[in-house]
Amino acid sequence: MPVGPGDRAWRGLLPLLADLPVPFEVVLSGCEPPPDDLSPAGAPASVRWCAEKTGRARQLHHGIESARTDQLWLLHADARPSTQVLAAAAEPIAADVLGWFPLRFEPPRPAAARLNAWGANLRSRFLGLPFGDQGWRLHRDTYQRVGGFDPDWPRGEDLEFAVRARDRGVRLERYRPTLATSPRRYAEQGWWRTTAEHLRLTRTMWRDARRGAGP
Repeated sequence: MPVGPGDRAWRGLLPLLADLPVPFEVVLSGCEPPPDDLSPAGAPASVRWCAEKTGRARQLHHGIESARTDQLWLLHADARPSTQVLAAAAEPIAADVLGWFPLRFEPPRPAAARLNAWGANLRSRFLGLPFGDQGWRLHRDTYQRVGGFDPDWPRGEDLEFAVRARDRGVRLERYRPTLATSPRRYAEQGWWRTTAEHLRLTRTMWRDARRGAGP
């Protein structure tokens, strides 16, 4: 789980993860020193913090390299998984699959955010370009075969990875339950600005995918 500067949303996520029906560990890949109260009330017993320089691609890469398991679940701090999502995520995933969850915003405000969720799910299903906030599940072998996240990639590291995964024959698999996440970034960055950035990244990556681009 990448944790940005000053981000505390992960504190609300950790108690929900305690209900995962399989043994697991939580790796928080932050860009600051670990807080003194790393495990809030109700959090799982196994929570680790690994520090890395700022940058989501770099933090994701470092967190995955630090993880002790081959079954990986990449979550954003704003995710709020239901028991159905936890059960689906707990199922083992094969080494040639990248799984993703349909997205919904909770609370569904601003109202236009629901349109973004609809667009994200449509793009993921028909273009094969899921965003990282859709709770990716993958095996470490898949991650290494694709080449991992590029630590120096500025933005859109999730779509860039998805393009390379498709190029290398990884099958994208849609889970049935929807994964709730906060529309916080739309409130902080503005709906139009955030939407325009997503459209720009999607257009760029889809164009590159059609050209067979990728490191």
